[in-house]
Amino acid sequence: MALAFAIYQSGGALWRLRWPSQIVCFDTPDTLFLCTAFWQKLEVACVQGALALFLHDGAHALVARAHGIELFVVPARGWRAWAILAAAAGVYIVGPTLQWHAPAARRELNPAIALAGIGASLAAAAFWFAILSDIIVFTVAVPPWFPYFGYAGFRINALLGLSGLLPLAGFDGEHLIRARPYLYGLLAGAALILVFALGNEHVLQWLLQAINAL
Repeated sequence: MALAFAIYQSGGALWRLRWPSQIVCFDTPDTLFLCTAFWQKLEVACVQGALALFLHDGAHALVARAHGIELFVVPARGWRAWAILAAAAGVYIVGPTLQWHAPAARRELNPAIALAGIGASLAAAAFWFAILSDIIVFTVAVPPWFPYFGYAGFRINALLGLSGLLPLAGFDGEHLIRARPYLYGLLAGAALILVFALGNEHVLQWLLQAINAL
């Protein structure tokens, strides 16, 4: 996940498949792994990715344990390579790194367990967005590294929540869409706003200008 995010944020320039304006490594446009900015982004992605996964899967575990369920967790295979290739093409998808399964007798609780992980990720994204907004609006002094650290936390958690809603085998959306379709729709709408509206720099600049004009 961290590697895919670093490639995505560095412009996904492995094969020049993204727009030139999105490439940050102009000194080495064809060899992303020699770019200093890429390694800096990878370090941040490793930290924020670990925090995001701990929060997401921890929320699953807390809800499960509250109902007396011991989840069976196994590594999810097959998505890592696809996520990296998609990031190189300018599309970032957080594939499942772990898969959990409740005992057959308690599978009616799968939607609640799935909801906990998605909700935690979207709440974390909103939290980071609020912090970054306060820094910009109120001109708060922070260390130079913090804005991108917070931005990475916002993007990773928002994309983790949105990716988790995919109604595919291995994703949380598989459990949620059939049991609670209306709630699924609301969460999908919130995730789309976080990723494509608030996560769009042009929309964000317009919102901040509107706030400053008040």
